[in-house]
Amino acid sequence: MQQTAGSTETFYSHIPDDVLKSIRDAFKISAEEDVLFYRDTSSFNTALNGLVITTSGVYWNLNYITKDPIHVEWSRIQHAVYKDLSIHLLFSDGLSHPLDIKLFFKKGKFEPEHALHFAAVLTEIAELCQQTKVPDASNVNGGGYQRSQQENSEVFADPNSLKEQIRLLFVDKMDLLKRTHENAFNTFYGEVPDDTIKSLKEGFAISSEEDVLFFRNPAFLASTLEGVLITTSGVYWNLSYSENNLATCTTWDRIQAVEYRDSNMHFFFRDGFSYALDIKYFFKKKKFNLDHANHFAAVLTEIANLCQQSVANTRVDEPGVEDYTVATSFPQQGGSMTTAEQEYLTEYKECLASNGGEFSDSERRLLERMRKSLGISVKRAAELEDSLTPALQLTEAESEYLEEYKQCAAEGNITDSERRLLDRMRKTLGISDERAVEIESSITI
Repeated sequence: MQQTAGSTETFYSHIPDDVLKSIRDAFKISAEEDVLFYRDTSSFNTALNGLVITTSGVYWNLNYITKDPIHVEWSRIQHAVYKDLSIHLLFSDGLSHPLDIKLFFKKGKFEPEHALHFAAVLTEIAELCQQTKVPDASNVNGGGYQRSQQENSEVFADPNSLKEQIRLLFVDKMDLLKRTHENAFNTFYGEVPDDTIKSLKEGFAISSEEDVLFFRNPAFLASTLEGVLITTSGVYWNLSYSENNLATCTTWDRIQAVEYRDSNMHFFFRDGFSYALDIKYFFKKKKFNLDHANHFAAVLTEIANLCQQSVANTRVDEPGVEDYTVATSFPQQGGSMTTAEQEYLTEYKECLASNGGEFSDSERRLLERMRKSLGISVKRAAELEDSLTPALQLTEAESEYLEEYKQCAAEGNITDSERRLLDRMRKTLGISDERAVEIESSITI
């Protein structure tokens, strides 16, 4: 890998001494570690946010108000995979974490082949560390050593392990829904046939360490390449009906809460974003029951909270969920707003318009502080933000197109190559030119 000429925010080793000192201070990197790669995503290259790769592992800090960055040792990483504009780190404990591609490349210079190569190099380093680290009896659970396959099996069978806690919680809380909604055709709760499991692992690109908890595909001709899949590591969905399309994955530690409303399961993420999945991906319409939908959402929220508690000592400080509850009814959009809510919405509009629908770090921090100071809950803030585009009702395909457009527009004007990618995606999803313009314009004010 070579450093881009003239770059002041991306370094492949050969880092100036003053920059190196700032990196070590900000990311708390010891003098014994060599810095191999660094990309600064903070405002004005302050070295407060970004990603660092060292001889000891990978560090990242995405939050301007955090006290400590996240550090993952090489011995914990099994491999890295590039998909959906993120490089996913897959860990030996069965969990994973997606890192946005902007932490590795500047959007204007990004090429998928480069991302695939970067992920392959990270995987090779991780495998090298696994080969050279041989655990002994005194270091099975310490010293950063990689567990052997046998030890992993023992840990995962331990009822105290996070993976097993997630599995047991889902099985216990979903028993009624399993007895009511499971069938041998397209809806499974836990007990999935071996041939279907194999197809799911290939179709959704999930690791062999993940246990499948739930899968449903509502299509007339059921396919394991489509639908919603829930595992012990997170939630996957593939709604585009294309064999060439990779499933979208969100890990449990990214989810803040899940709520059912307006015939959709709404996933609220800790970075302030949300995503809606049609209820048909969870229940057959003829058997749909409002109480069951609310219960399903509550169980997913409970799993997300369990993961947050488990990693509380290793993740960055982010907005809390102290006032976030699973609701069964919601205020009507467009209803009367308090003065505080009007003030928040006005500021949100200005931030939304300033960056073409995306938020800078400082803007997101400002909104979060304003929300707390005005006494507005996370749930109500999401409702206010959603109310900006009440007339635009999106299908699953249109929502997928909008998410891709947001990614392309995140760093300014859309390049010619990005526009060609969007046009191909639009045609694949069956979206007209006129509708695409309407969708794209929905994120601007």
